[in-house]
Amino acid sequence: MTHSARPNPQGKANLPLLQMLEQSQPAPTAPVLSAEQGVRAYFVSTLVLSAVFQFEPRRGHSYYLYYKAPDWRLSMIEPQHDPRGRLGHFFARCTLAEDALWHLHVDTRSRPHQEVVKALAQHHQQLADFLETHTKLEEQLPWYIAELPFHRRVAARAMALSLRPRLADSGLQLPQTSEADVLGLAFKAP
Repeated sequence: MTHSARPNPQGKANLPLLQMLEQSQPAPTAPVLSAEQGVRAYFVSTLVLSAVFQFEPRRGHSYYLYYKAPDWRLSMIEPQHDPRGRLGHFFARCTLAEDALWHLHVDTRSRPHQEVVKALAQHHQQLADFLETHTKLEEQLPWYIAELPFHRRVAARAMALSLRPRLADSGLQLPQTSEADVLGLAFKAP
C-alpha cells in the first residue's frame, strides 16, 4: 500500500470543525510556568471558561467578563454599552492569548462589586478543593468536558494543550488565602 503525501487525499472529513480545532492549538513556543504562574493561569482561564458564552472567541480580541448571580458571562459588549447592567456587574476585560490562555485586564482603580468578590472567592475555593483532592494539576486538565457547550469545550481543550507541557510536573498546591489574595490571583497576568 502506498501512502500519499496528503494524509487525506480525497478530502473526506475536511470540515470546518477540524479547522477550528487546529486554529485552537496554542502557540508552540510558550515558556515553562512556575507553580504560581501555573495556578494563576489555571485560575484565570477556568474562571473565563466557566462563563456563559455562545460565540467562538478569537485570539487577541477583547471580551468582557460580567457576573450576574449565579453565572459569569463573557460578552462582546463593552460595559459602557450596557448602562443598565443587564449583563451583570462588570469585572474585567479579557483577551485570549496566542498560548490559548486567558488574561484579565482589571481596572484596579475601582473595587469590584461585592457579588463579584464573593463569586471570585467561590471559584478560588473550588480550585483549592480540586487541588486538595488531586496531586498534580497537569494530570487533571480539562481535555474533554461533555457538559460544556461546544466553544467552551474547544477552548478548555486548547487550555489543556497549552498548560500540560508548561507545568513541568509541578505538584501544585493552592494555599489558604484572604480576599485580597483571591483578587490578586485574578488581577495579575500569568
